[in-house]
Amino acid sequence: MSKSDALVKNTFMLSIGNIFSKGIHFVLIVFVSRWLSTEAYGTFDVISTYVTLLLPVLSLSTGEAMFRFSVTAKAKEEKSAYITNGFFLVICNLTICMVAIGILTSIGLLSASLLPVFLFLLMAQLLNYYLQAFLRAIKMLKLYTLSNIAFTVIVVLLSAVLVHLCGYGLAGLICAYAASYMAANMLIVCTTKLWNYISTATISKNVIKQMIRYSLPLVPNDVSWWVLNVSDRQIILMALGATFNGIYAIANKIPSLCTSVFGVFGVSWQQNIVEQMEQGEWGKYANQVYNQMTVVLLTLCSGILSGTFIFYSYMFDAKYASGMVYTPILLTAIIFSSGMQFFGGIQIALKKTAENGITTVVGAIVNLAIDLALIRFIGLYAAAVSTFVANLVAALLRQYRLRKIVRFRIEARTFWCVVLYGYFVMSFYLLKNNVILEWMNLLLAGIIFAAINYRAVRAFLKR
Repeated sequence: MSKSDALVKNTFMLSIGNIFSKGIHFVLIVFVSRWLSTEAYGTFDVISTYVTLLLPVLSLSTGEAMFRFSVTAKAKEEKSAYITNGFFLVICNLTICMVAIGILTSIGLLSASLLPVFLFLLMAQLLNYYLQAFLRAIKMLKLYTLSNIAFTVIVVLLSAVLVHLCGYGLAGLICAYAASYMAANMLIVCTTKLWNYISTATISKNVIKQMIRYSLPLVPNDVSWWVLNVSDRQIILMALGATFNGIYAIANKIPSLCTSVFGVFGVSWQQNIVEQMEQGEWGKYANQVYNQMTVVLLTLCSGILSGTFIFYSYMFDAKYASGMVYTPILLTAIIFSSGMQFFGGIQIALKKTAENGITTVVGAIVNLAIDLALIRFIGLYAAAVSTFVANLVAALLRQYRLRKIVRFRIEARTFWCVVLYGYFVMSFYLLKNNVILEWMNLLLAGIIFAAINYRAVRAFLKR
């Protein structure tokens, strides 16, 4: 199988479940935005971001270390050792965290109102975080996809029951997500027979040290990634209030459609580039993939941007309408964020995890500085602009630091796609509230996407 075929095959495998999951999940958000107040939804978004922050800290990012070492391990015993030691670290850190939170709550330093469901969500999502890395390590991408589908279906059903029918509100939504993660975890454990990969006899101080040496630089990277992507919510909450946070959270849902598509590619790319480096020459191939990825991102974002009016006119509740104006800025930020992850995948494959940490920390500092400086003056625009500038800086910095290993060159087709995307950004504001022209622009974006990506889409659909 060729390099490109392997990448397309893995991307296709993951896309099946991801497209289904994200589509259904997006529909759920539409309903949840109506069931909950903007303040309650904003609070849920903040809680979710706290969990996202704690995941790499509690796991020490050992899921990535386990994946990187296991995927190239030759012997079954060696693979088992990495899986076991990584799982051991996650369980130990989770236990310490829960004890610490319990102590802080008992002495009154933490609120106990949502604590039980928060801990349930944290535990379930942390285990899922590691188990999905485990599936990538043993190359069970079909189950990776199936578990995501199972999670989505269950969270939709439970959310409808707990939030809409039973009226449990915010607590019900958190509980629905936690229970759905646990159900997906059980599916993974039982299907893979995880216990066959776990052997307490392989727990080793040397293996743990090896994994931590690799993964520890990823912790500040992941924490900075959190700051780069979601700290805006906390700043908005403190400066403007939970209502504005809810509006901004919904505004991010449309760009997240693009994030989810690239997220699938990112997982495939990381697996693919590790394998290609094992075989030798890969620089020219990486440059080809970079240009193709950028073309797809630009044309996809053009289509999403052109269709934004549909979501705000017919799907989202009217109370979130003011968030529409931030979409072009946030979508552009996603393009650079995707490039940043692409270059980061190469650094991970090269085992230069500290490089990712340095660039992400710089991006996080830029994000915080702009956000804090402007939030009082331009409101939610500060959050959107800071995210865009920070992702741009981090992506360019990662590309620059890779220049001695591989040079990325923009092809002519990629350049013209940048020009086309610029047109759609300008027309987004100029055609606002002109329904006929908005529909015509959406049709144009669809034709352009199909024409430019014809070969890639055709190859993709043949899988």
